[in-house]
Amino acid sequence: MCELCRLASHLLWYGTSALDLGATTAFVYAWRDREKLLDINELVSGVRMHTSFIRVGGLLADVPDPFYEMVGAVIKTFPKLIDEHELLITKNPIWRQRDRWAGRVEPRGRDGVRRHRACAPRQRRALRPAQSPPVQLIRPL
Repeated sequence: MCELCRLASHLLWYGTSALDLGATTAFVYAWRDREKLLDINELVSGVRMHTSFIRVGGLLADVPDPFYEMVGAVIKTFPKLIDEHELLITKNPIWRQRDRWAGRVEPRGRDGVRRHRACAPRQRRALRPAQSPPVQLIRPL
């Protein structure tokens, strides 16, 4: 059960991260695959999000019979699903072009400071100022 919850958590991270970066299909596929894991969790413990199956001193009860069929289906299909996600993101030419230069650390500039390229592919230098201007506070009445 802990491993199934771990997989569901990874799918949540992957899907929402892909969505933040503009890949909505990857998010929908991750959500679809996560739902299968949450259905198993709901069958065993009665809740979807967090397992309450494992308790201090032992387990809540034996797993119901459909548990083994559902887990077997996930085990059989999960490698294929991982390949789908791999094609959606890692091997997608549009994604690779968009993400090519993100996160690259530039060599030290004239001022001796390294610039981290968080976005803006193919930019030669960071576009943000090195230091933010001071925040203007509103005076109380």
